[in-house]
Amino acid sequence: MLDISQLRAFNKKGHIHFTQHGVEKLEERCLKRGDVINCINTGEIIEQYENDVRLPSCLILGYGADGTPLHVCVGFDGDVIHIITAYCPDKNLWYDDLRTRRNKP
Repeated sequence: MLDISQLRAFNKKGHIHFTQHGVEKLEERCLKRGDVINCINTGEIIEQYENDVRLPSCLILGYGADGTPLHVCVGFDGDVIHIITAYCPDKNLWYDDLRTRRNKP
């Protein structure tokens, strides 16, 4: 299980890799790398994906530098945080707390 304090420590050291998919999604959604970094520093893990085939991963709810709520999905290999995707949570898919899905898959 991933731990947010461990992710923050690696984040602060700059041990972050933005995957190609992650970069494409940031550009598509007009999000900045700094917002992702801030999200990890201010956020909390709301879902764990321990059995992800690539890497153990999780979904973080945090905030961009301007206070915009963000969800960032990261994988962690023990040395580097891999940014998989990031997006602003859709109120049609998430309850107002932005932590709980309306229809869990």
